[in-house]
Amino acid sequence: DNFTYSTAITACGRALQEEEALALFRRMESDGVRRNAVTYNSVVAAVCACGNWRAAMELMGEMRREGIQPDNRTFSSLFVGLKNGNRLDHVLELLHEMSEVHGIEINAISYNSAISALASGGEWEAALDVVKHMRDRSRDPRRRRRAASNGPPSPAEDISPGLITYNALLLAFERGRQWGRASNLLRDMIAGKLAVRPDITSYNLCLSAARNAGAWTRTLEILKHLEKDPAVTPTLLTYNTVLHALERADQHDTAFKLLYHMRARGVDPDATSFGLAILAASRARQLDVCLALHREILALGGGAAPDLDVYNAIIDCAAAVGDRSGDAVRMLDEMKLSDSARPNSFSYSKVISALLKERRYAAAVETYRDMLAHDLKPTLQAYNAYETALRHTTSSPHPP
Repeated sequence: DNFTYSTAITACGRALQEEEALALFRRMESDGVRRNAVTYNSVVAAVCACGNWRAAMELMGEMRREGIQPDNRTFSSLFVGLKNGNRLDHVLELLHEMSEVHGIEINAISYNSAISALASGGEWEAALDVVKHMRDRSRDPRRRRRAASNGPPSPAEDISPGLITYNALLLAFERGRQWGRASNLLRDMIAGKLAVRPDITSYNLCLSAARNAGAWTRTLEILKHLEKDPAVTPTLLTYNTVLHALERADQHDTAFKLLYHMRARGVDPDATSFGLAILAASRARQLDVCLALHREILALGGGAAPDLDVYNAIIDCAAAVGDRSGDAVRMLDEMKLSDSARPNSFSYSKVISALLKERRYAAAVETYRDMLAHDLKPTLQAYNAYETALRHTTSSPHPP
């Protein structure tokens, strides 16, 4: 029956099995099962989950030919399809079609789906226009009189912008590099001007916008306010976003302090947290700090390990400070045993440079040849260092 088919089609959509969903839908006719709005909406949602918005539009045309009118659920799925298919230019067109062509009274779910689609591509101006339209409609006196006569609106009927709406708008500002607008929106939410209080997603999106804008001092201010908000609890993502901002701004001392602060707040740093602090400390040439944080990552257990960028940052730092080639070699040896951070040409080049600085010529030559044995193309710096080291050794002629 319809329920069985709709359930199966929905399951295919969740598993991103578009062809299977369409095959089930087409089989309904041969099985003598009449398709209705529920089954059409199920298959539209399934193909949209896979980003096939064109197939969804064709299915919507079939719906109309069978005398079944598309509704808010149909268009909400289409907005998801446009987002997944990266065709955001059709979002506003579809919203207009909903009300002007099909006479559908757009509900909050459809509005939020449209805003979310626009936000995914950083289309903040279009997203802001939809929010304004949503807000204006919710304040329409005729709508308010009709709502008063029918009793309190259901969640689906209430089209006042809510937390989902404003978080989607924050995402649009974050993706669209509109840090100032994101900051102002969060401030209005905190002040109660929008009748919606921010949640942890709101704060995290604003932190991300500040990080992207290089406003690392503002990330600390937002974090301070967040930690004072009794209704919201900072997460690991919260602290890692701030750490990322500090790393980009070369604020290694503040990053180091934040690691211990987050622990005191009951949030344990992970490999990403320590890795970000290592990147900042490396650029400040604080090798001992890098190595201490490296040990913290290994102590996490559970397979936690530095990634390629972190290992390379430690090696680069060791090569730059001098007299620490042993630490550079040790990091390289660890990388060779790693499943996820195998050394690249940069890794070898910096180790060779560190060895050359300490006149460890034979070790430099051996490391260069090891790089070739791993099918890595030498950098110009590595080749020149190898040539220099070779002249100071009695090794055989270098390989081509």
